[in-house]
Amino acid sequence: MTAGIVAAPAATAAPSAPAALNYAVLAAGMPAITQETAERAIDEARAAGALSAETVRPDGSQVYTITAGSMSFDLGVRSERSRLGAGNDKNGVYVDFNEYDQGVILSGAGSGLAAAACLLGPAVCAIASVVIVLAGTAIGGNLKCGHKVMRVHATGRPAPYCV
Repeated sequence: MTAGIVAAPAATAAPSAPAALNYAVLAAGMPAITQETAERAIDEARAAGALSAETVRPDGSQVYTITAGSMSFDLGVRSERSRLGAGNDKNGVYVDFNEYDQGVILSGAGSGLAAAACLLGPAVCAIASVVIVLAGTAIGGNLKCGHKVMRVHATGRPAPYCV
């Protein structure tokens, strides 16, 4: 009886690129997020004491920071004089996730973040649920923004990207 060690070259197959995801299809199965929903979300967050900051940008748009538990996200609303205000552009309402929030989503705690946001009201819940699913899908698909903000449109179009 003989024994031996067989040496083989290390596998060198290149990792396959993740399949392109259709974020619009993913978002289509979720509630529609309109400008009216975004404004209701801001009112609900303000009433719940979860509106932690309000900023007016040079173009007249306003950015509201909503904090629910350990999560905070920025929700922008365009002004009447601004066509391209932060938070609502030609693709609809979007939410920006900072580096910390991306890490929380990456850790798998996105559903907990959505649940915390849902305590603030149905409009905040609808927006948070949609964008957290989309952000989680993007992060799981290897979108890494590092120190940049991840922008996620509630419509799923365009796919989440770093700003």
